[in-house]
Amino acid sequence: MKALRRFVLAALLAAPLPALAQDGTLADIRAELQQLAQTVEGLRAELTATGGLGAGIAGSTPLDRLNSIEAQLADLTSRTE
Repeated sequence: MKALRRFVLAALLAAPLPALAQDGTLADIRAELQQLAQTVEGLRAELTATGGLGAGIAGSTPLDRLNSIEAQLADLTSRTE
């Protein structure tokens, strides 16, 4: 669960992409998005390995929340391309 919290914090810090676009190149943004995607995959593997797939906050499971984050990351990636 610590890893999930770290990922959410990293995602929140990476959220203001318009500011990134001004200071970084598109390649930089793509690289950061790829790192986030790899982190999501690592979290998915960790959740699966530890059995952390049970019910969580308000009936949603950690896997449900991770799927939501992954969908938002995919949307963000498609908008940058």
